Amino acid sequence: MGKKIGKKLAIASAAYLTYVIGTSIVYPKYKMRKMACKKEKNLERVELPIEETSERVTVQSDCKEAIALRCEMIDHAKESIDFTQYSIFDDDSGDVFIQHLLRAADRGVKVRLILPRMIMKWKGKSAFKKNAVASHPNITLRLWGGVDLLRPWKMNNVLHDKIFIVDKQSFISAGRNVGNRFMFAKTPDEQAYDLDLIVDSSTGNAPLLQSVQQYFDDLWNSQNVKEVTGKSEQGQKDRAKVFQNENELNEKYSQYVGQSIWSDLPFVSIERCGFIHNPLNEIVKTPFIWEQLTTLVKQANKVRLQTPYLVLTNEMKSYMQNWSSQKVMLLTNSLASTPNIMAFSGYLSQKAKDLKMMTIQEFQGRGSVHNKAFVVDDSVVGVGSFNIDPRSAYFNTENMVVVQSKPLAQQMNKIMDHFEAESLRCQTENQYAPKEGIHPRCVLASKRLFVRIVGILTKGIRHLT
Repeated sequence: MGKKIGKKLAIASAAYLTYVIGTSIVYPKYKMRKMACKKEKNLERVELPIEETSERVTVQSDCKEAIALRCEMIDHAKESIDFTQYSIFDDDSGDVFIQHLLRAADRGVKVRLILPRMIMKWKGKSAFKKNAVASHPNITLRLWGGVDLLRPWKMNNVLHDKIFIVDKQSFISAGRNVGNRFMFAKTPDEQAYDLDLIVDSSTGNAPLLQSVQQYFDDLWNSQNVKEVTGKSEQGQKDRAKVFQNENELNEKYSQYVGQSIWSDLPFVSIERCGFIHNPLNEIVKTPFIWEQLTTLVKQANKVRLQTPYLVLTNEMKSYMQNWSSQKVMLLTNSLASTPNIMAFSGYLSQKAKDLKMMTIQEFQGRGSVHNKAFVVDDSVVGVGSFNIDPRSAYFNTENMVVVQSKPLAQQMNKIMDHFEAESLRCQTENQYAPKEGIHPRCVLASKRLFVRIVGILTKGIRHLT
């Protein structure tokens, strides 16, 4: 009897494993190929739909100012805060952010917060933070997705947006997470550099904010989110626990938090703009942002791109018409600077082919680049959460704000120049063009070998990286 039960369990386990692999790995690849084969002809041009707006915009890269600005916006909020974030870390910056958010809620500000369930940091000993937030009468917390044993493909569909809207009068579209690596890095080697595109919509006509707000509302009302019900009887104690280190953190980061950032931001006007995002359906999404980006490249004379990860499947390459090393300049991480070994292994395996389509520069400075941005013909700027990889193209929720504004392009080019100054141009897969004052960072032989091994082992699932 025991052998029969064991045999049935083995058969059931094998059947379930086949189901998981089929729906989560094999079917997505099939769907991506089908989309590439049946895709409509690429658009001849990308038209930015918003032609009249009084909104103003700027882009910032300072890591310490990023948390200071968010806290300032929270502290000045009067009515509402809508926030969706890939990750709020269980560290100092996460604590500072949540403390300010709870203070705003105590003042009567209505807060809506969406986080991805799978990578929620408030677990175990830190679970009290989740309850402190969810149990507050003025905060509603909803979690996106998660592990579903009956629908395992849902694990591929991760919430990756970073949108922060205050009082329906201003917002930030970013690639930055709330974490010490992005805001309070202890050493330069830990620093992850990123961008914030900040929009002032307080002057009246605000169609760009309306587009972003509609997208947030669609996320909020999606069938993929579930509301977290906090334990109200424990809420006061948990909130008190959150504030235990408030004075210590305020003193530790007093040179940043509590400073006035907003009034000194170099806002510029907008000529035209648009807001693009991936569809919200499950399994495999139409690669809408990638379609728009590749069409922008097609119609451009010169393009500068920055992405932390560069992984191009054959399906993604089918959209890349008229890409060349003379036209497209891309900056990404080097093997020394990358924090994502799996993504870099995919990039390394295709790097020789990529160099035929674009000029690639790899960052050699301390820390890593997490920027997700582009500048087209020194006049159109895009900033958001979108990485140039299949996960951002086909699976995650992603967004980018696209703005036509030469002054904004000047701001963005200056930031890009800063990172390019610490980068080297790739000549081949393993060689850089020489550059005075900049040398390739040393990489341990063990790391090089590990990347190669990971690349071999993950070749069959590269479309999920």
